[in-house]
Amino acid sequence: MLATAAVLVLLEGLLALLGVQPLAADSDPYVGFAGHLPLFVETTDADGRVVMVNAPGKLKVFNAQSFPRDKPAGTFRIVTLGGSTVYGHPFDDKASFSAWLRELLPAADPSHAWEVINCGGISYASYREVVVLQEVLQYQPDLVIVYSGPNEFLEQRTYGDLGQTSPLLLALGSSVSRTRIFSLAREWLHRETPDAAEDTTGGAPTDGARDGATAGAAGSATGGARPRLAAEVTTLLERPAGLSLYHRDDVLRAQVLEHFRFNLQRMADLCRAAGTRLLYVTPASELRDCAPFKSEHSPGLPAADASLVDDELARARTLAVTDPPAALALLQSAVARDPRYALAWYRLGEAQYAAGDFAAARASLERARDEDVCPLRPLGEMRDIVREVAAANGAPAHDFVALVDDECERRLHHRLPGHEQFLDHVHLDADGYGLLGRALFDRLVADGIVHPDADWGPEALAAAGARVSSRLDAEARGFALRNLAKTLGWAGKLDEAERLAEQTLAALGDGDSESHFLLGNFALHDGRFERAIAEYRRATEIDPDYAEAWLNLSDALIKAHRPSEALAPLERTLALNPQQAQAWSIAGLLLDGAGRQAEALEHFDRALQLAPDDSQTHNNRALALLHADRPDEAVLALRRAIELDPAYAQAHYNLGLLLRRQNRHEEAVQQFQRALSIDPGYTRAAAQLQELTGASSKSAGP
Repeated sequence: MLATAAVLVLLEGLLALLGVQPLAADSDPYVGFAGHLPLFVETTDADGRVVMVNAPGKLKVFNAQSFPRDKPAGTFRIVTLGGSTVYGHPFDDKASFSAWLRELLPAADPSHAWEVINCGGISYASYREVVVLQEVLQYQPDLVIVYSGPNEFLEQRTYGDLGQTSPLLLALGSSVSRTRIFSLAREWLHRETPDAAEDTTGGAPTDGARDGATAGAAGSATGGARPRLAAEVTTLLERPAGLSLYHRDDVLRAQVLEHFRFNLQRMADLCRAAGTRLLYVTPASELRDCAPFKSEHSPGLPAADASLVDDELARARTLAVTDPPAALALLQSAVARDPRYALAWYRLGEAQYAAGDFAAARASLERARDEDVCPLRPLGEMRDIVREVAAANGAPAHDFVALVDDECERRLHHRLPGHEQFLDHVHLDADGYGLLGRALFDRLVADGIVHPDADWGPEALAAAGARVSSRLDAEARGFALRNLAKTLGWAGKLDEAERLAEQTLAALGDGDSESHFLLGNFALHDGRFERAIAEYRRATEIDPDYAEAWLNLSDALIKAHRPSEALAPLERTLALNPQQAQAWSIAGLLLDGAGRQAEALEHFDRALQLAPDDSQTHNNRALALLHADRPDEAVLALRRAIELDPAYAQAHYNLGLLLRRQNRHEEAVQQFQRALSIDPGYTRAAAQLQELTGASSKSAGP
């Protein structure tokens, strides 16, 4: 064994001298991407210099940035990498910690020209951030600052066959994939089987495209194949089922955390190969004032016990004011009865906070965060992972979690950050971004990157901070309220989101079309269709080119049983944006309802040309096929909808109806059961199932 190990070490060293790179440096063994749009594209400025600017399609989720393609001599270039916290949400780049660095660095150390490029992408998780890093490293950054963690559970990832593999084996496969020996073996295998490199998804070659449809590195080590994600983010919360798609899955959670660790390590590998410094930041979040997004009772908990827990929570809420000790006792009983129920831990933490037991409150609120079935706040393990990866690579890790706690203790005499520092679950207020920016500046000074001149001191620091703060006028703060309303609405906290949208209108005036659009969305979700129609109409009056408002207006009219009025807004939508797949799909639905099946199918086909993976369009196309007396094709369309979205209860229900019509009762029962397992309140599926199983029982009887 020792001799074999020695040979492998020598071979690995020889391959390093020959320039062979580990596979993990340019490929993600866990996931691939069906297409890629660069973050930056070249243009020429007024002086004839080639500069990099954001690709137009990226400006929805990234701040507009511009910098010379070729780094000027004497310039220290910093890239900040991460999700919406790096972006500066709910503000924009003007309030971000990048903006603070951009202001502080030249004021303190004019001996360098400083560039700070904000590469924070809204909803971007670590596996997408690595792709951005691969791109920006070609522009010779001197330092990359990574703030990652809040978005790891936003997108649906099953990891294909890797989902059946233990996290320990996945970690071993990831480690193996980082060796040059493995990389050489994969390259040899690729040459021996060139057909395996075809991209069977139809997507453009991207990160790790040479692996094509073959298994990734960890997959090869464990026998699995890696799934493909869309080129751009589509979060689970943006799907029709929203929060209902989240369920407790401890195995998946462990795999997501291992993937997160792998991505942070890969960032270190890429930066090391490029000769670029790396600084990690531990991701912070709100503990107090942020209830879990979704709670589920412990697996296997008897229904009677679950009911008792719910009852204890309800009684504790009633007693919280009149008899706090009794409320506290009920909550302690609830968490003892069901230690996996996030809401019970949160309510207990609230009660402990009210009683002044801050240490116990922190433990309970952290447990509430970590038991959240929809973990939109970075889990406690992520802080440890950031520290461990940083230590393993000799990179600094700035503990922002501790800094937030320290600041909370300084101001409030406890370590329970809440609305005083966060505007929502993970996004900071303007002062919070300033706190992080100043802390990172101090870190760069301590690490010897920045050398403040003799004039630098508290007055100069205050002046630089005032310049950043002055850019956030009343309008900018109004926009921030609106962005926050979007975030909370997207996360399912609609009451808070609607309140903020109303405040935005008060701040910006009635002429803000986007706030009316948001209010329309919230009303539509609650079934207040006439209010939604009025808000969307107001949005389109203010901005006649607001394609999304026209589209949602048609949706509200349909749901208000006014389909004859809905086609005109759709025509306006398609005139403004003929690439709007959803508009083609809804128009197909209307045409199908009007008995114009041939036109409806043409519209559905156009929609699927633009968005081939839209499960709703496949479902609606199936109905049109059925109405056109093409039932076999309708079955195929419904199966495709379910393949794309296995949690699409309506598609399962529709397939069940169609199979029942074809007298395939056993298959129909399976589909109705699946619809009910996804949505236990699906009464029509329950009725169909009861009719079928009742009929089966009668036929089997005497």
